[in-house]
Amino acid sequence: MTLLFLCNNEDNMENMTFSQISKFLLKCKKELDKWFEIDLPMPELMVLQSAEDAAAIWDIEPGESPPIGWADIERHKLYILSPAEALKFNIKTYNLRSLIKHEYTHLYWRAIVGSSRPIWMDEGLACYLAKKPFKLRSKNLILKIQDYFDRKTFDTYAVGYFSVKYLLERFGRKKFLAFLKKLSKLPSKITRKIDKKEFEQLFQKHFHLSLSRRAIKQILKDIP
Repeated sequence: MTLLFLCNNEDNMENMTFSQISKFLLKCKKELDKWFEIDLPMPELMVLQSAEDAAAIWDIEPGESPPIGWADIERHKLYILSPAEALKFNIKTYNLRSLIKHEYTHLYWRAIVGSSRPIWMDEGLACYLAKKPFKLRSKNLILKIQDYFDRKTFDTYAVGYFSVKYLLERFGRKKFLAFLKKLSKLPSKITRKIDKKEFEQLFQKHFHLSLSRRAIKQILKDIP
């Protein structure tokens, strides 16, 4: 494991020292290895003190809100924007521990599934395991869950969290994990993308649940 801080101060990351962050990463690894039942190597963590650094990596215009965290799947790295820098962009829900574990979870998802699709499930699981809930503006958003299959908006996180939480609470980790392993057989060898209709068919066969609006509306009636 390598910890690389692109910043001037390594001693005040949301009141976490360098040593504490190292221990937290190890804790995440143990928990995620156990949850996903695989052993992934420790990633390199890069904490960016400057939004300009994030902007340069993402090739976005200066002044635009940069992403506060992301996982570089190919290089097995985690990038995190520092708390102090995130506050400059009015990001009030920043939590360093949750952010690290959220991005770390994406590495496990990709290692098993081999694709970021469906985005709602990938992001929803990351939110769930990082204990970072997103509140739905309206339950009606769930009726259009497949609109978030390959599209990421703020609602993608809320729809994903709500849906993954429901699946895990109803079917349990083992059945959910078994679905991810089956899902790994769907990505195209060239594009690494999953066909939406093939996903729907696999989902229905595995969970015995339809993703049609009518079926989801019936499920929502029983959820407070």
